[in-house]
Amino acid sequence: MSKILQKNSCTFPGIIITIFATLLFLWAILQWFNLNNWPPRLSSREIQENEFRAYKNLQLISDAQKKYRELALDKGTEKTYASYFVHLWTSVDKNNDPIPINLIPKKLAFAMGPSRAINGYYFIDLQARVSTKTGEI
Repeated sequence: MSKILQKNSCTFPGIIITIFATLLFLWAILQWFNLNNWPPRLSSREIQENEFRAYKNLQLISDAQKKYRELALDKGTEKTYASYFVHLWTSVDKNNDPIPINLIPKKLAFAMGPSRAINGYYFIDLQARVSTKTGEI
């Protein structure tokens, strides 16, 4: 029995596994404490930067709509604005073949809902506003 106690039971792989398990346990504790802090709160500077980027994206959409109308890219030669933001990135012809427009980036063209928001903002086409109380346009 004295030989068993005298045998060195600390091995290099054992130490590495112990350190790894300890770090994993500490990481799990940190995640547990941060469970209620999701989504992370933005600083006022980050909020201002996101608003500035959203403003720049709105300017880009506005400029793209003007150019789209000037070039009469939709509905033959009739000068109209794009019906949807996606049409500022790509459109379709009468045969449903894609026509690359590239007036705005693809990421902005598809930022139409919370799951595709850019810097916390997404953009909705307002073809017509409908009152929720009366149902009138």
